[in-house]
Amino acid sequence: MCTTKFKADEHLKTVIDNCFISGHRSLIFLYDDPDSSNNYGQKIMLIHHLITKNFKERPSVLWCHQKDSATPKIPKRKLKELEKEIKSGKTTISRDNALGVFMLSTAITFTSFMETEKILGRTFGMCVIQDFQSLTPNIICRITETVIGGGAVVFVLPKNVKNLKSLYTYPMDIHSKFTNHCYSDVHYRFNERFVLSLGWCKTCLVLNKDLEVSYEISANKNMLSLLTPKVTKKTEEDERMNALLESVSDAEPPLPQLMKLCKTMDQANAVIKMIDVIMEKSKKSVVSITASRGRGKSAALGLATAAAIYFGLNNVYVTSPSPQNLNTYFEFVFKGFDALDYEENSHYNITQSTNPEFKDAIIRVTVFAKLRQVISDYQKVRHTELVIIDEAAAIPLAYVKPLVESHTVFMASTVNGYEGTGRSLSLKLIKELRIQSASVIRNAESLFPNSQSLFELSLEKSIRYQPNDPVEKWLYRLMCLDSTSNIPTPSFCPHPDSFELFYVNRDVLFSGHSDTEEFLHQVFSLLVSSHYRNSPNDLQMLCDSPSQHLFVLIPPVSQDSTSKVPTVFAVVQVSVEGGIPTKVSKQALNEGRREDGDLIPWFLVREQNNPKLGKMKAVRILRIATHPDYQSMGYGSRAIKLLKEYYQGRCISLEEDQTKEVQKENKKLEQISSSEENSSLIAKLNERTPEAVDFIGVSFGVTEQLFKFWKKCMFLPIHISSSQNKVTGEHNCIMVSPLSEESLPEFPETKGEISLPKWMQNFIENFYDKFLDDLSTCFSNISLTFALSIISSVRPYIKSEEIDWENLRFHINARSLARLELYSKNLAEKHHITNLLKPIADLIFRNRITSVHLSYTQSLILLGVGLQYLSIDDVCKKSDLDPHSVLGQFHRTIKRMYKSLSDIHENYVAKEVEAEVGDNINEFTPVTLSLEQDLERTAYEFENPVNPLPSVNFNKYAINIDEEEWNKISKGNKDTISIKRNKKPRFMTQEEIDKEISQPENTNKKKKSNKNNNNKRRR
Repeated sequence: MCTTKFKADEHLKTVIDNCFISGHRSLIFLYDDPDSSNNYGQKIMLIHHLITKNFKERPSVLWCHQKDSATPKIPKRKLKELEKEIKSGKTTISRDNALGVFMLSTAITFTSFMETEKILGRTFGMCVIQDFQSLTPNIICRITETVIGGGAVVFVLPKNVKNLKSLYTYPMDIHSKFTNHCYSDVHYRFNERFVLSLGWCKTCLVLNKDLEVSYEISANKNMLSLLTPKVTKKTEEDERMNALLESVSDAEPPLPQLMKLCKTMDQANAVIKMIDVIMEKSKKSVVSITASRGRGKSAALGLATAAAIYFGLNNVYVTSPSPQNLNTYFEFVFKGFDALDYEENSHYNITQSTNPEFKDAIIRVTVFAKLRQVISDYQKVRHTELVIIDEAAAIPLAYVKPLVESHTVFMASTVNGYEGTGRSLSLKLIKELRIQSASVIRNAESLFPNSQSLFELSLEKSIRYQPNDPVEKWLYRLMCLDSTSNIPTPSFCPHPDSFELFYVNRDVLFSGHSDTEEFLHQVFSLLVSSHYRNSPNDLQMLCDSPSQHLFVLIPPVSQDSTSKVPTVFAVVQVSVEGGIPTKVSKQALNEGRREDGDLIPWFLVREQNNPKLGKMKAVRILRIATHPDYQSMGYGSRAIKLLKEYYQGRCISLEEDQTKEVQKENKKLEQISSSEENSSLIAKLNERTPEAVDFIGVSFGVTEQLFKFWKKCMFLPIHISSSQNKVTGEHNCIMVSPLSEESLPEFPETKGEISLPKWMQNFIENFYDKFLDDLSTCFSNISLTFALSIISSVRPYIKSEEIDWENLRFHINARSLARLELYSKNLAEKHHITNLLKPIADLIFRNRITSVHLSYTQSLILLGVGLQYLSIDDVCKKSDLDPHSVLGQFHRTIKRMYKSLSDIHENYVAKEVEAEVGDNINEFTPVTLSLEQDLERTAYEFENPVNPLPSVNFNKYAINIDEEEWNKISKGNKDTISIKRNKKPRFMTQEEIDKEISQPENTNKKKKSNKNNNNKRRR
């Protein structure tokens, strides 16, 4: 027997009982006694006892705490000893051992906040949350949704908290991530909003240390009159479910058996659709189930898997963020097996994980009732007939996408909740599948044999609790989780130039006023609908971060407008970064430490290894979101333009007072004000002094469409990561824009003539060189148009330096030039110049040859074959161009390149010839004499020769024949003429005789030489 009785407040009993009857959950805040240690454990035990009285089985408990925090755990050895003593009757249940008995009789799961992702998909009857200072909005959402109707979510407040108002300024662990070197004082707006929001929950109770209700919030007043037990009535949903069960009662298995296990019509319809897809084995399909938490997605997948095994699918593979997330899935697989008369060990075996981190989670089920069938982790087997993806939103998109493209897939995901990657799934993957499925419907299926059909299902009614649950409403309103369903649609579409950008006062925005709440949900709905990474943690950062600011783009307000809240067309969320002391930067570089926050300044420091770059201040655009119905209409560009003008100082008003007309025009925009301070919700930009910054930057997962937008806003890329993001499969990109007016030209065609800040010029040149080198490796999969868009945005800022032959011959020598000549004259095939395409593309895109101007198509082709190493066929596929047109454009490109390169070579040869001739070129200088003077000089030289010719007697060479004999000889052979030799010796003159006598030796030498020549001829 229990020797001591615990008395609970009647309000607590009433709330718990009514929550069980209505199927709703209760929210309890429990003060801890500062004078005792672990006293809250006994209070938790009592609350659990009150909950247990309403259930047939003892509800399980989820106990969440900070890592290494003190929890009321009892060692297993002592629990076993206590169990033996109780069974033997040696001891009775008392106040001293009541906690131990509670631990023995209740299934309690202790988990740290860091491991709460492993409880996704699990269900508990009660949740205990301690260590309030370590909580984050994501954790609160994640663990609150695991509680079933009739259960309770209990927050154990810290011992030093005496009342709820003291939580307004209670320091949180996450606040350390919100500060930087410019801002160190954190605001506590989210804590205040959290406490004020407790009044929105009708089933919220605040209990003091004696378990008495503390009336600190309005929801606690008149609790007994508000919450009285009600008799449950049969709803329309129950009648529809009963009608469905009757209609399928005569159907063939497994449909009737599985329908009995479904709890809602949405869940039953999802199971029926998946069974239909299973029966169409020849066609690949994708069934996407999206819903909020607790709607029965995992259970529906489990029942569908049981049907797949019944229909004979051999291999069914399942994947999830963690094997522990599959507990609910496998639970309903086994329930389906039981309904189909499958018995464990007789028809199937279960394999559990031996990894201690997974805590005996099921990883494999082998079925051998009819044939060998396997339900297993996807990583274990390669071939599959069906893939089950549970909690697809929490799995990296790069991992999910290949599964969806190649298999029949059933996947469930929470996209309207708090998973940061859920938006990635809905915005990217589902959108692509929707377009593909629509193309299959419009065209004949024979044209798309490999295409997949997409079936989108949504589960609205909760399985864990009944509709209109107060805790769910409180959580969704507090965290803005249902923002995407409440996006207002404007009834007008003004020109973007008529819009103005306003600064949002966050103190008023998060004050809890009804009008400001409407404006907040409108702003956050745009952020969530336009971006896939928003989560409740982002909401807290927007609330408390001192470095962040919020701007909204609002159209001109008409005078006859009756709405108190202005319509928001675009939202811009920014953060001021930088101002890092040089000493801190040096220390971080020396230690190789990566600091949190100040993303772009720290990147500049690490990339250039220059600590001084961290001193610059920057505005980083965290989010920019435009209304989904008005995207690509210029509103986002207008917001960025006005934001840049604001930080350039152009919006500062030189007049102290505004005119009455301006005040009248903006009167309606300033109607919303805080109840505590008479300040407006939004303010014009000229009413606030901007922070002094050096540039504006942005970091995002780059896509062709996003890059085109930022390029249009005159931002320049300085970094694109070589690795892809694990969640989205995108490359991270950093783009910057200087704020000085002379550094903002409109991307001219003239290359290298634009002055940028020196640090930015260095980054752009380094990025450009690295990007061109990585196009064949890291960026080989990006499209040609996207790659050319990146190149064209940076190329005008790269200095052009015409290459000479001395440097060119290291890339293309004379022999290579000869091959280019042959190809340009159609005397050689393309493969003869394949090795020259890379250097040619480098010369063109690195601005080393400025005389060649290529068209867009020619640049696209040269980029593909020269930098991405693609074949002509691959270029045609990636660019959707005709092969003949591509070959023609490619030939013209090479022809132009050859002409330019040959000109460089010819100029080099001409300079070499000029250098070799040297001074001899002066001989060709013009004469100084006139023509008459030159003729007179020539005549004089002829008449008066300097060395006159000696008189020669030419008679000795005469041929002594008559005319008759000459005619006779000429009639012979045309090639030779034979003349009869004169037999009479020729008489020597006196001069010859004297010469012969004076030079007898020369004559003898001539005779000897003649004699030797004659002897040689004879031989």
